Amino acid sequence: MKFTRADIAAIGIFSGLAYAGGFLFIAVPNVEIFTAAIFLSGVLLGPRNGLVVGVVGATLYAIFNPFGVSPAPLFVAQVVSRAIIGLVGGILRSILDFDKVSWYNAFWLGLVGLLLTWGYDLLADLSFFLVSGFSLQQIKITLLGALPFYLVHGVVNTAIFALVLPSLIRRMQKT
Repeated sequence: MKFTRADIAAIGIFSGLAYAGGFLFIAVPNVEIFTAAIFLSGVLLGPRNGLVVGVVGATLYAIFNPFGVSPAPLFVAQVVSRAIIGLVGGILRSILDFDKVSWYNAFWLGLVGLLLTWGYDLLADLSFFLVSGFSLQQIKITLLGALPFYLVHGVVNTAIFALVLPSLIRRMQKT
């Protein structure tokens, strides 16, 4: 599969959008539009290009982050999970009908947003546990302490996926 110039340009634009979106709410823990931007790229550009946007956007964000470069296991978890998010967006573009506003789309997009967000959180945390040397008890305590952050992250992304993405996708597909 060859990338056209149009593919490369669109991947670059959406990767930059995702990267910049990652910094938009950086001061607010677990509030982000990074996930939605990558998912949107999959819906609009297709599964392959959405996957590439996930890889490029996550790589840029992990390397050029003001909090420092992600350690190798976290870097891999971020890139893999963001690639999956772009891929899923591309797969769902052929399953959901975005031509009209529907509660059906909003419900399923919200659920997908929640599952993708928590999947990302889980992969990121597992990558930390691989190198931390924590015991099973310490891992349980850490996960319990992170529960409020998971809830905020999940609720925010569910709302973005359910309330913002359906109309945004519909409008962008018309152009």
